[in-house]
Amino acid sequence: MQSQRNIVRRGAALAATALASTTLLACAAPSVPVAAPAPAPAPAPPPQPEVIRPAGDGLPSRIVGGYLEAYRLALPSSLPGGYNLLYHAFAPIDGDGSTKIYVTGGVSRAQLAAEYQARRAQGKPTILSIGGEGGAKAGLTTEAQRQRFLDTVIPLIDEFGFSGIDWDLEYHVPGGISVDGMVSVSRQLRARYPGFAITMAPFADAGIEATYKEVARQLHATGDLAYVGFQFYNSVSVPTADIVLKRMESWMADTGIGPQQFVIGLWHGPDVWMGHVTSPEAMMAVWTGVQAKYPDVRGVYTWGILTTDGKNGFPFGTRVAQAVSSTP
Repeated sequence: MQSQRNIVRRGAALAATALASTTLLACAAPSVPVAAPAPAPAPAPPPQPEVIRPAGDGLPSRIVGGYLEAYRLALPSSLPGGYNLLYHAFAPIDGDGSTKIYVTGGVSRAQLAAEYQARRAQGKPTILSIGGEGGAKAGLTTEAQRQRFLDTVIPLIDEFGFSGIDWDLEYHVPGGISVDGMVSVSRQLRARYPGFAITMAPFADAGIEATYKEVARQLHATGDLAYVGFQFYNSVSVPTADIVLKRMESWMADTGIGPQQFVIGLWHGPDVWMGHVTSPEAMMAVWTGVQAKYPDVRGVYTWGILTTDGKNGFPFGTRVAQAVSSTP
């Protein structure tokens, strides 16, 4: 600091000498035009909010997922290879908070576990979807329910090699759905299984959506949310890219998630409410439109691998999967 002051003083003395000399020569020297001052530099852009990414979720970077229905089960090896993520649907929640899965369709429990484990080793994991429509008789509102859920879901995760859980508690849950319960259980599972994925499948119902937005906001804040997989079906219209973008941006604004934490849920239908059918071409148009604006959008999934996609010749697991997987 002291040396800086000395430099300033010497500079001032030299400037004074130069000024005196200039005054003496002013009558003889021609005037010199003074250049205009340089424009001020443009202000720096405001800092962008930090995107909190999950600390590893063990899932593909570009998701093409499908719900594999437990009530009409088939071995994963019989499905098209385009599905790089399966949801085992569903594990219901009983009144005491306990959960379980059903293995049907002539498939043995050992066979299914072996195939899920093999897919995981190939980078095609399976996550366990919790609840489903009418499948939750408790909303994890008490510590006893939460502990009972953990005590029964952990053996399932170990047996089948599930890479995460997908929250899909919907209507008519006795006692309501507890935000604190889902957040607490999610974090405990993440602590037990490094890289364990937490996802959710909300839909356009004001109460349901508000609940899941708060769950997403809290889990995202601590890096514990893999993604939100919004259901764009059973709605008032066939989904378009504009419809998806509007909803997606609402979630990004309200919860802090980024596009890499959003997955688009599509279903061929006809849906159970309005009878809408979403063709494979419409699905690919949605993907193209959304991905054009948000290249990092995480992917897509469909409901009903066997009951819908398989019934129609697996267009989602083949054509749509190829369109999504081929995008950078």
